Amino acid sequence: MALYDTEIEGTVSGITADGAGVKMAVNGFDVRFAVAPTNKLSTPAGTLTIAQLLDSNPLPGRTSPGFEAGTAIVIGKFDSNTKQLAATEITVEPSENVIVGGITRNDNGTPRQIEVNGVPIALIEDARLKAAPVRNEFGFEVKPETITIDMPASVEGYYAGGKFNAFLLEVDGPAQLVNLNPQVSILRAQGRSRGAEYDLDARGAITTAHATVGQTERVEIYRVDMVGGVPVENRIGGLQVRVVAGGFSKWRFDERITAGPGFLANPPTMIRAYNASVTPNAVSADFEVEIRLD
Repeated sequence: MALYDTEIEGTVSGITADGAGVKMAVNGFDVRFAVAPTNKLSTPAGTLTIAQLLDSNPLPGRTSPGFEAGTAIVIGKFDSNTKQLAATEITVEPSENVIVGGITRNDNGTPRQIEVNGVPIALIEDARLKAAPVRNEFGFEVKPETITIDMPASVEGYYAGGKFNAFLLEVDGPAQLVNLNPQVSILRAQGRSRGAEYDLDARGAITTAHATVGQTERVEIYRVDMVGGVPVENRIGGLQVRVVAGGFSKWRFDERITAGPGFLANPPTMIRAYNASVTPNAVSADFEVEIRLD
């Protein structure tokens, strides 16, 4: 018998309960997922529960039950004896559809009538794949009514029922922020184990309306680990971010970190960024880290 580190992506079928967990077929693999503190079940929009994955009610615009005939990315170990793939991480969605273009309609109303490249956009309200607030390219929530025609936009979700059902709508332009206080965002975070070290590449932005162009703001990066059911912070490092005109400055933290004892030996699965220059209280943002196997 051998266990192989495995990652697959494919069509989902046969989602059924498996004790407290779930089983399904993905690309012909017999996938089993058990509930465990370190195992992750999610959609691109956030965490998913076993009950939500088993929910057979069609998602907005679809006719297939739940996530049946959707797409899953599965990470785990394949057992050559049982021919089963024990999943430690599953990400599932109805389909991987994207539109990149421009806003062609934005009418007030309930719901708001908004189109990208002439395609009607419906922000998903279903809790299984609930849309994030509309945000700008720096990751900050904006007021939808301030989005203007021809503003560049991108949308992620799936096309069904004559419209694009979106869990993410992002615009690139001067739409008004919902929160005018200082903010920090994390747009991407990837980790990779290197034995006695690990790599962490994280990127984000800060708002700078409170600051002076040319000065620097300090961003501090922490890992957040659950220890005995309690979140514990450990500082990884920091960087200086120069304030530029326009109200936003981007930052990137790309470092190789010496691994520590215990849980500190592995790359973090969650990080927290602070804009430590904001007084009297630093602002922060959390983000789940994508752990790379290559």
